[in-house]
Amino acid sequence: MKALAHTLASTVTVSTVTMLAALPLAAGAAHAEPETTPTCMVPADPTGQMLVLWGNAAAVPAGVRGDNLTLVRFTGPAAYRYSVVGVSGWREATYAREDPAPGVAVFNSTEHTTPEPTDFTITLTCRTDTTGNYRYTTPAMPEPVDSDAPTVYRFAPLAN
Repeated sequence: MKALAHTLASTVTVSTVTMLAALPLAAGAAHAEPETTPTCMVPADPTGQMLVLWGNAAAVPAGVRGDNLTLVRFTGPAAYRYSVVGVSGWREATYAREDPAPGVAVFNSTEHTTPEPTDFTITLTCRTDTTGNYRYTTPAMPEPVDSDAPTVYRFAPLAN
């Protein structure tokens, strides 16, 4: 009886391995990343909203490295005012928006308050419809100095 059970188990194992070996495997299937599309989105028209940026990196041209709190008031479809709390007064900027991927918005901005306009980019990647992570870059500094520094944002309606 023991010999019959062993023979039956061996036959099932060999059959299973033979069947699995005959199945085609997708190339790179063992290393494939699951494709996930975010279910959140950055507001399409942030006019009338406040964007709060907090991070341990410069957030805008007037910013310094360290814990920065930057307030951004969207005043029109392509304009905003911002202030780095405790560092600068309100500054004017315009932007052109790109949406390169679901859940990602890129604000290609130009500050107009200083005599020499300053170009910079703020990239928002959502986690919810009102929160997420941001990355600040300039042409002179295409990548953040410390890309592992926490940088988060939150959209909120402007108070009257």
